[in-house]
Amino acid sequence: HVRDNAEAIAFYSGESLEGNAIRERLRLALANYDSLIRWSVVTTLYQRIFFYMARIVPYLVIGGLYFAKEVDFGTVGQGAFAFSMV
Repeated sequence: HVRDNAEAIAFYSGESLEGNAIRERLRLALANYDSLIRWSVVTTLYQRIFFYMARIVPYLVIGGLYFAKEVDFGTVGQGAFAFSMV
């Protein structure tokens, strides 16, 4: 845009106006990129937390039953496997 209209911009002394417009567009593009980075970090963090919690939760839930002698050790492994399939 500026390159194509450089002569007209210079003739009407519009350098500062065009410079401000270009800086504002760059600011908006960088703000959008920052937002994209934040969204990516939050999404990755959520996925990792869910992945690790899915490995721990079955042992916490069934572990209490195991130590109360209500289920045997094989049930703990089966429960962990079943939970990982969800």
